[in-house]
Amino acid sequence: MSGTFFAVVNPAAGGGRCRKLVAPALDRLRAGGIELEAVETDAPGQGSRLTRDAYARGFRKFIAVGGDGTAYEIVNGLFPGADRGERPTLGFLPLGTGNSFLRDFTDRGVEYAIEAL
Repeated sequence: MSGTFFAVVNPAAGGGRCRKLVAPALDRLRAGGIELEAVETDAPGQGSRLTRDAYARGFRKFIAVGGDGTAYEIVNGLFPGADRGERPTLGFLPLGTGNSFLRDFTDRGVEYAIEAL
């Protein structure tokens, strides 16, 4: 699983817009050669639990598919259990409303994020 990404998808992100856009976005990643396992959240805080479980199963690469809240949950799921000194990979598919965290780095949006991953 070391090369496989674990994607946490918040279908409610962006006022539900993520639900409509996630399948084509993930298909593009797969077409680009990225192996991934995607799971959808259906409750607040679930992304943290899913991330902790995925980390325990051996995943070290993660993609937040949604907005700032999705990224926040992944980060909070990783920190308590990550091995000291280990640096898991975190990518973003900005399909949320604000995406403020990602905009601190770039304002290029989802197309750029797909290419960067």
